[in-house]
Order: sequence, then structure tokens, then C-alpha cells
Amino acid sequence: PGALAGTAAVRIDLRGSARAPSGALNLVALGAHGRRFPETDLRLDATLGARDVRVAAQVARKQRLLAWVSAVAEIPATRLADRVARVDAPIQVRAGAGPVDLRQTPLDGLDTSSSAAAKAGGATALHARALADLAADGTLRRPTVRATAQLRALKDGSAESGAVRAVLTYADRRAALDAQLTSTAGGSARVQGTSTVDLGYAAIARGLDAGRAPIDVQVEANALDLAWMSGLVSPIRRLGGHLTASARARGTLGGLAPSAESPPSSPLSIS
Repeated sequence: PGALAGTAAVRIDLRGSARAPSGALNLVALGAHGRRFPETDLRLDATLGARDVRVAAQVARKQRLLAWVSAVAEIPATRLADRVARVDAPIQVRAGAGPVDLRQTPLDGLDTSSSAAAKAGGATALHARALADLAADGTLRRPTVRATAQLRALKDGSAESGAVRAVLTYADRRAALDAQLTSTAGGSARVQGTSTVDLGYAAIARGLDAGRAPIDVQVEANALDLAWMSGLVSPIRRLGGHLTASARARGTLGGLAPSAESPPSSPLSIS
């Protein structure tokens, strides 16, 4: 009952050894599906060349692109086994996902299938559309990253009722987040955060302890209507009222504390 069905075609043209390969790999899977997995198409292309290594993949459903990734490493495939060469090779990664419809019923949690709407019946349910993209450059030793994400809450399947838009950047051991929340019923909020953390290959190989990374977070909310966020965070089904806040916190991911720079009284109203 858990088996997948569909058709697949594979083409492999590899030469050399496991430590120094060259050639190409192509995989195409059409209509892959299972009992709880709708028909999905997958394509994967990899080229191991004399000057660089290239990988590209995409996932589609009903001729609609769901996610894709393209990566290039400027290193001869024959040097992939050389750790120093891998770490210092220039890279370029581009990836994206969406727009993907997310639905949450009162009983079932998030579901990306269209059948979730039928399960919801007349009860209140979340319907959101998510979109994300990623760009990474530099090297594994010193990467630079920029990621953006959008989530739009939809009312009656089309009209936007609220949105979250976020940008995450990383360069020179500094990560920064800038997220904005808006509601068509009124109000807005902004969350900004920075952290000094080493995401290079050497630090990750040693074992990254993200919980100890220093962080500085600032939140400003101006009468943000919360109704559109109902169902966004399980198990909370309904939210209402308006949020007004002004606060700043510093510390680590494992233990934030209010900053002395925060206003002595930060108004907060949730109903």
C-alpha cells in the first residue's frame, strides 16, 4: 500500500573511478504517485566535467513547477575527493519553491493537496500561498547567502487577507533577518534580527552550536490585525484583536533577554 507507481527513465554515462569520476547522469520520473502522494514529475541532471560540476533538478505537479535547484561548483570532477579543493571552489547555487498552496483544516494540519478544502467543510481553515527562493555564492569556506520567502493568507481562495515577507542574508559571519507582516484589515509589524555566526565549512564540520550564537532582535508592531493568522500556528485555531508592541532583546538563541534600550513599557494588546 505504500509503494510508488509511475514511469522512470535513467541514463548514466560515467567514466573514471569512484574518487575521480567524469560523465553525466540524467533521471526523469513521470507521474510518480502513491496512496497519499499525488502524481509528481521529477527531473535530475548532473554533469561531472573537466572544468566544473553541475547539478540541476526540478519537481512539478500537473505541469506546474513546485521546486527547482541549480548548482555549479567550479572544480574539475576529478578533484572532488580533494577536500581543500572542494572547500575553496567557487560555487553558485540558485533554488526556488512555489507558489505552493497550503491548506490547514481544523482536524488534519497542513496539506498541500487540493482535497484538503473538501475535508474542511464549513469550518474555518487556513489557505495560504507560499513562495521562496535562495541564492548562494562564494565558497563553502566563505559562503554568501540571500533567501527570501513570502506567505500570503488567502480569503475565499483568492483575496489576500494578510502576508509575511522575509529576507535572510548571510555574509562575513553575519546573518540578518528582516520580516514584515501586514494585514488587509489594518496594521503592520516588522521583525529585525542580526547574529554573528560562522556558517563556513570548517565551523559546521566541527559541530555548529547555533544556540550559543549572539543575537539581537527588534520587534515593532502597529495595531496589526491578527485574525488572518488563525490556523497558521497549530494548535491555535482562532486569533483576534490587534497587536501593538515595541521591544528589543539581546542574548543568544538559547536565552534572549530584554535590552535596556527597550521602552520601559511596551504596549501589547491581544484578544
